[in-house]
Amino acid sequence: PVMDGLAERGHVFLRAYSTAPWTLPSHVSLFTGLYPRHHGVVHPKHAFGDLSSFVQTLREHGYQTVGFGGGGYVSARYGFKRGFEIYDEWRDKNITSSPLSLPRGGKQSSDRTRNLFDRAIAFLRSRDSDRPLFLFAHTYAVHDYFHRLSPRKDGEAAPTPDPKGNLNCLLGVTPCSDEKWRDLESMYEDGIDEFDRDLRPFLELIESTLGLSNTFVILLSDHGEGFDQGRSRIHHGGRLHRDQLQVPLVVVGPGVEPGRSDEVVSLVDVRPSILELVGVMDDTEHDGRSFVAYLHRSLLSRLVSFVTQPAAQRAVK
Repeated sequence: PVMDGLAERGHVFLRAYSTAPWTLPSHVSLFTGLYPRHHGVVHPKHAFGDLSSFVQTLREHGYQTVGFGGGGYVSARYGFKRGFEIYDEWRDKNITSSPLSLPRGGKQSSDRTRNLFDRAIAFLRSRDSDRPLFLFAHTYAVHDYFHRLSPRKDGEAAPTPDPKGNLNCLLGVTPCSDEKWRDLESMYEDGIDEFDRDLRPFLELIESTLGLSNTFVILLSDHGEGFDQGRSRIHHGGRLHRDQLQVPLVVVGPGVEPGRSDEVVSLVDVRPSILELVGVMDDTEHDGRSFVAYLHRSLLSRLVSFVTQPAAQRAVK
């Protein structure tokens, strides 16, 4: 309901695609606007390097740049701290403090998602600055859904977690029974529901402190998840089919017309779009194309624009 509510207030791209089926290269594309063949970060031993990030550009234009994440392939050791004044990472499920001593604002949770939003909420509540803010929040909430408990059947005792068995099934090491398959899909849905609940107080605080009428919110994923039993590998990574590459992309903010678009967009388009939305010039070469025009123009105005174009340009489109 929270994500659905956000989508109703904003613009939903129905054909948004990642540039890779796993976290590291897709996030580098997100921050640089480059396809993997151009940024080259396509191996677990690769790092961000000297590539230009739009976060650096925002900081150079006076933005306070803050990031909250869960480590892993989006950790500082891969270079994602570049451009951030504060980059606070989830370190351990029993974490009690961060290297930056940010206030936590409430009881600690072993849940990654709630911990992430607790940190971001605490920062917003204690923030004392009139500078424009860019805040990046990254969570593995649904990523490791196979670690969750299988759904309890009527009259049965609570099931025992079986993450190794679940992962072997997902990777095709062992066959997935029909029951296991149903359980995995239920775990995934539970993970989405939990993320949705944890997202609510974060969005409510943004609205009460910054105001959604004065703030752009972009909700997206870095890759999809394989749930097609006809594929040899069901888990994400390792193949390039649509179930692993198509991702949600929702934009809410001032001047954004609520609606849905069938235009094909990519994670490389996020960089130029963010910078255009906030009026910052981007003179760095990248592969992305801004999708801002689709956020502000109605279907009728786009149709009129298309009809009045020369025939050669229409053919290209």
